[in-house]
Amino acid sequence: MSSIRLARPAFSRHNEAYRYTWEDIGVRAEFDRFQDKSEGIYAEMVVASIMDEAKPSLLHAGRLNLLSAVSRQGAVRSLQAMGANVDWNAALEQACFLAVQEYRNGEPAIDLRTVDPYERPRWLVKPYLEHGGPTVLFAPGGTGKTYLAGAIAITAASGRHVAGWLYGDPQPALFLDWETDKWAHAERLQAICVGAGIKERPPIYYRRMYAPLAESASSVRKEAERLGAGMVVYDSLGAACGGELESAETVLKFFNAVRSIGRPALVVSHVSKATANAPRNQRLSPFGSIYSENAARNTWSMHRAGDEDSDQAAVALIHEKTNNGRYQKRHAYSFQFDNVLDDDENEILVRVEIKAVSMSDVPEFDVKQSLPDRITACLKGGSLTPQEIAERLDAPGDSVRARLKDLRNQHRVIQLSDKRYGLMTQGAAS
Repeated sequence: MSSIRLARPAFSRHNEAYRYTWEDIGVRAEFDRFQDKSEGIYAEMVVASIMDEAKPSLLHAGRLNLLSAVSRQGAVRSLQAMGANVDWNAALEQACFLAVQEYRNGEPAIDLRTVDPYERPRWLVKPYLEHGGPTVLFAPGGTGKTYLAGAIAITAASGRHVAGWLYGDPQPALFLDWETDKWAHAERLQAICVGAGIKERPPIYYRRMYAPLAESASSVRKEAERLGAGMVVYDSLGAACGGELESAETVLKFFNAVRSIGRPALVVSHVSKATANAPRNQRLSPFGSIYSENAARNTWSMHRAGDEDSDQAAVALIHEKTNNGRYQKRHAYSFQFDNVLDDDENEILVRVEIKAVSMSDVPEFDVKQSLPDRITACLKGGSLTPQEIAERLDAPGDSVRARLKDLRNQHRVIQLSDKRYGLMTQGAAS
């Protein structure tokens, strides 16, 4: 019996994957994880029978050079061995040619006049996670980054304002972990839910990771789609890159993979020793290549006050970089950790209460506040001259006078008759 010659297949794109379907005979070829090398364009190819669309039947899977006849022939022999009455030579020649064309052409240009910029909300969880670009949360080890990342994920998945404010309906979160295990994360997330009074834990899915994200992005993307994940946490940047963070190529591969997954992303990262010991009020960046910062939509630095072995801690969050609009206000949280001993005298974390607190109430965070906030906190004790404010804050006089002018225009302070400044409520009372 002669084989059936195939017509041109229908094409569909699923994020970074290309799918070619011959509906008349129920066969589909999908190409993913493309790599352009000097000797050709490589991709992973999966060929399946879709006579029963609900239960596709695998015919062949492998990685091949789409431009190599020798590489294609190996796949053809494998498919011919399956016994299907198909001209596999012609089918793979056609599909590989079309996939190469599509890969080289890239996505078509879009007329931005047809795009409504307000159709999609800017934020998923304000002020941390935006649609359309990753956020990097960075701090020294032991600061509580993973706890805060878990609190943000709980906010997204439950709608409860544990850390930040959810815009839209609650959505499942996916936690990708290169550093610890499912038991540690389950314990932390349950403790945070208990501290927030959330009785039924929201849908947060955990996946233990081993390979760099650039190598596993395709499977992560499919998993995120299957779960309906509204956000993804990557913990942490160094391990997820799988190479030197000082390398621009390594870091850019990671962020390109994040972009291909297509979900709001929270990337947990670390800082260098030099950054951890940087002078006060110096703008900070994540550890590694400049692209660790440049490829992010937002970066937040996190600072801890309190003893490392204490059951209480306070953390300050500073918006170090944004690509979209104004910087978000600096703010702080208190963490209360409650532990109990089990029958074997092992300490178990049972509750983490996270509360928003004023940075001015934490002495260690005084210099972490913005200068306008430090000025208004200083004026809570009574009216002062610009020189007195500068001396108390150990800040340049010119900067203090400029910020006082801004605060006066914002109706937050008032200049009194004796040239002193006071808070607006103080001025109104006088």
